[in-house]
Amino acid sequence: MDKCNMLVLYSLSILFFFSNCFAQDPCSSYTVIKDAWRSVSYGYQGYCDRPGGKGARPQYNKWFRFMGPGGTIMPESCPTPKGDVCGTHVAFWINGKHPTLADGVVTRPVCGAYIGQCCRSDHTAPSAKIKMCPGGFYVYYLGQTSGCHLAYCTVTSSCSIRHGDCSHACTDTAASPLCSCPLNLVLDSDNKTCVKPCKVNNINCSHTCTNTQDGKAVCTCPSGMALKSDEKTCAMQCSVNNGGCSHKCVNGKNGAQCLCPESMVLAPNKTTCVKPCDLNNGDCSHICQNTEDGKAVCSCPPELPLGLDEKTCPQGFADAYRCGCSIHVETPHTRKGSLLFNLPTLLYGYHDLWAEDVNGTFQVLDQYPNFRPKMMQKRFKKDIEQERNCLKIYRRCPQDCENMAKAVIDDGLSTVFTVKGTSGSKTIPLGQIMCERLLAPLHPGRRPIVFYDPGPRCGRPVSTHTLNDDLCCGHLRIPGLLETYVWNKKCDGQVSIKDLIAG
Repeated sequence: MDKCNMLVLYSLSILFFFSNCFAQDPCSSYTVIKDAWRSVSYGYQGYCDRPGGKGARPQYNKWFRFMGPGGTIMPESCPTPKGDVCGTHVAFWINGKHPTLADGVVTRPVCGAYIGQCCRSDHTAPSAKIKMCPGGFYVYYLGQTSGCHLAYCTVTSSCSIRHGDCSHACTDTAASPLCSCPLNLVLDSDNKTCVKPCKVNNINCSHTCTNTQDGKAVCTCPSGMALKSDEKTCAMQCSVNNGGCSHKCVNGKNGAQCLCPESMVLAPNKTTCVKPCDLNNGDCSHICQNTEDGKAVCSCPPELPLGLDEKTCPQGFADAYRCGCSIHVETPHTRKGSLLFNLPTLLYGYHDLWAEDVNGTFQVLDQYPNFRPKMMQKRFKKDIEQERNCLKIYRRCPQDCENMAKAVIDDGLSTVFTVKGTSGSKTIPLGQIMCERLLAPLHPGRRPIVFYDPGPRCGRPVSTHTLNDDLCCGHLRIPGLLETYVWNKKCDGQVSIKDLIAG
């Protein structure tokens, strides 16, 4: 053989190899036939499976799938020896069994039934290739018939085809074969195979499943355990290892139930008793303390507030609703006069009432225990979660500024404050601080007025309280030595260096 012929043969072998490797799966590449007249229940209608005949396909020698009212599979037995069914004279059927999914493609002879014979030799069609597809349907590779009027028959899936794939009893229905089982068996999840009841997912028993002779199954438990009310799940009993409980165990409908002393709580494992703070720190962000009644109480470091959830400690007061409190000189109108003194600013929106001044933040009731009457303190605690809105601020802010003024200025204008200066700290009465802040003579005296400021989110400053004492300030000047304003405590218009020293 010369090199040219060898090359041609080699090329043809390669072409044949690749054409087979890349051939399409007939289960995904077929032509659908939905002819109702192919049913064995139809009589002669003059149809034919040869190109040009009535009802014929344009092309044969290809894969087909039967669907629709006529049927989905070809019969495995002779429809009738006399013929004249399936809409034609000679009715073709499969002389053999349909394949299983594992069989792949099989070849079966095709027989034609007509005039008293089920498989005539003078009216023929090529053998058919058949494959069962994953969806449970069949595809057929069919050629054209030898003449007219000859056609392929169809039937609906029935118990006559591989016994409907049933392992035991099979009953034909209008839709599909229906499998059933003896009394001591049940259908498996495939609805085809009969098995013992316990074979079906252990009938959801948590432990042992036992089959009975009447086709039922019961769940049973190991020693020391008992069935719960669902009759499926086994639960521990207190008689065995105290039911697994760390403390008290009681038997209930659903098995052993663990209980804890009053000062403890049950852990997520439902068996161990622990202190509340031992479970995720009682959900506290910082400090957790156990109580005798089995609760966890959260608290914060001194410099941080406790949030309204009573669990977390916000890092700072950026989100606080502020109520600014300050003292101004009285004017003939309702507007604020000159600033005389800044009181601590109140901070709302936390579990406790806080305030801030030049020295930092503090809890108001810690520094001023009598800031509110006892009854008002309880009401404030109960109502505190509603503080974070302007309506509540308007309700709280005026009274709280008045209370703050009374708490800070407990001795009127004679209340002494420690002031830091360049020469060190010294104590100065409030009246002197106000006159030095005013930097103007004030005679006759004017009353100091407390204003509250709900902040830019909630409104403008409004007066709320008047101090009992009038503020009088005099101008003191010693040439070349001193010029200042001195608190005139008696409001007699006379001030001297003695008043400044006495203050």
